[in-house]
Amino acid sequence: MTRNKIIKALITRLFVALIAFSVVGWIILFGKNLPDSVTPIVYAIIAVSIITSIYVLWKKPNLLRNKKVIIGMVVFIIVGAIGWLTSISEITECRPYKCGEDFICAKPTDLGLKITMGECSSEFIENIDFYCVKENNICIKHPINFTIDQVEKSITDYLLTQKYFSWKTATDSRNFCVIENLNPAEDGLFPLYVWVRCGEFVLQNGKLKGLSGISAPAKINYPNHLSFYDINKMSHETPRSGSLYSKDIKAIFPLNVQEVIFGFYIPNLSNISKKLESVALSGLKQ
Repeated sequence: MTRNKIIKALITRLFVALIAFSVVGWIILFGKNLPDSVTPIVYAIIAVSIITSIYVLWKKPNLLRNKKVIIGMVVFIIVGAIGWLTSISEITECRPYKCGEDFICAKPTDLGLKITMGECSSEFIENIDFYCVKENNICIKHPINFTIDQVEKSITDYLLTQKYFSWKTATDSRNFCVIENLNPAEDGLFPLYVWVRCGEFVLQNGKLKGLSGISAPAKINYPNHLSFYDINKMSHETPRSGSLYSKDIKAIFPLNVQEVIFGFYIPNLSNISKKLESVALSGLKQ
């Protein structure tokens, strides 16, 4: 074999390896995040890409010199690489899993074949009253609740006085707020770190209708030397939206709470929204 043929063969094998690598990355990135109705389309695109790549490789090698083809392949490979990077970041996160009758907190790598074999699932787990957080590199459960009802009521009363959390778009609407403690292991002293869910509601034909709302983490400040809760002395800090969100999270919240915030999964948001709707419906019917 001549030197040129050897180099061409190596490039060919590298090209095939990159395409295979990218296909797996696409499946990782899109296969688990898209609804079932869209997933077949993504798989079809992947299949066409594989067939096209093989065709170009064996039948039309000159096309590899075409700028449009090269750009398309580069984009395909970059998206695949993003899928792999997403997967790598996820394997270190603590997640809630349902294994048989038990709910546990673990990293995907800690459960090994139990996930692969279908014994444990982390998909769409609802109605759980805990969140998962990593402490000393071990995933543990923290309950989502406040032990002192008076504190929770005082904080929600305060939030309802703040325009950031409570506003009106209709004259006959009412606002309600609920909170979840993001750091229940603490001794109850302020500042408290909470997830806030507030909404504006009305009753239409006996049914609850949400008009507007907000869902965000917040730091609640209050003088600890006061034995009663005066909402006029409370204050709060919240992260800004967009590109500043992550930066503000790191500036406002301690490290263990940051991990909870970034791991506040869809089931937690679903549960707190259901709690808000229950509070709103009860309040509007009084």
